[in-house]
Amino acid sequence: MPEVPAYHALVVRVDAEARQLQAYYGSRLRCRVHCSACCQDISLCPLEWHLVQAAVTRLPAALLARLQGRPPRPAGRCPLLLDERCPVYPARPILCRSQGLPLAYLDELAETIEVSACPVSFPETDVFAPEGLLFLDEINRELASLNEAWCRRHGKDPQERIPLSTVLRQALTIA
Repeated sequence: MPEVPAYHALVVRVDAEARQLQAYYGSRLRCRVHCSACCQDISLCPLEWHLVQAAVTRLPAALLARLQGRPPRPAGRCPLLLDERCPVYPARPILCRSQGLPLAYLDELAETIEVSACPVSFPETDVFAPEGLLFLDEINRELASLNEAWCRRHGKDPQERIPLSTVLRQALTIA
């Protein structure tokens, strides 16, 4: 599966860009251990869902039991959080890796840059220089291409989006 090593290479690049932005902003970024303000029940493309699901199934049985036995998460919150930490942090999706940073998308029709930034770290009035932004358009295109190839190989629909909440349910039925 050549898509998986290519996906991991993309993750390495995203993480490197994230580290550069973390250094750029320094203490302004308030993302810390146990900060889960942005951890939501997102939907994933099949490739990322498969990789996260594989990581969940590799969790120790005691940790899976804790995930299963805890009270239900509030609607919309990440179903994998345990004590406000991600038990599959090394395998988290690209969207999770980019949270907290100022994210940029090109709006080609309006010829503008759309920016989304964490309100915990950045007030709505902040103006960002291009070097302080994580541009996601190319990252998303590459992820879509890898997902499409992986889906072709596995007979999946590349347009499908799968809720993260199904990862845990699936892992618990396998365990």
